Amino acid sequence: MEELWKDRETLAYLAGIFDGEGCITSYGTPRKDHTTYSAPSVSVQVSNNDLEVLVFSQRRLGGKIYSKGVRKPGYKPQWSWFLRGKEAENCLLELLPYLRIKQSQARIGLRMLALQGIRNSDIYETRRTLAKQLSTEKG
Repeated sequence: MEELWKDRETLAYLAGIFDGEGCITSYGTPRKDHTTYSAPSVSVQVSNNDLEVLVFSQRRLGGKIYSKGVRKPGYKPQWSWFLRGKEAENCLLELLPYLRIKQSQARIGLRMLALQGIRNSDIYETRRTLAKQLSTEKG
């Protein structure tokens, strides 16, 4: 039981970091003709100058960490923890019960991710509509 409680504490802690520093965004990949984009998908990201917090998040929830370098002289280096696809879906599912600010964005992101890989025009339009909702949702 203690391990479960520790895991709940960890997820609540990570959700707090995500509520404050994270973002859920939609993106499309350019097709070979460079005139159209693939159906929108979802990425999850947290940027911070404390690498230790991001490494802790990555160990628990997966993803990759990228250096963003130093933005201005005298500033600390920035890092981003980034997830997409199945890792983003698993992350959002685990954090969802603990999110306060970004819970509605997470729900939209999960709906988009559930439609990923399904190929038909109705699904494509649904994903585009959800991507618009995600971009306008406050959080």
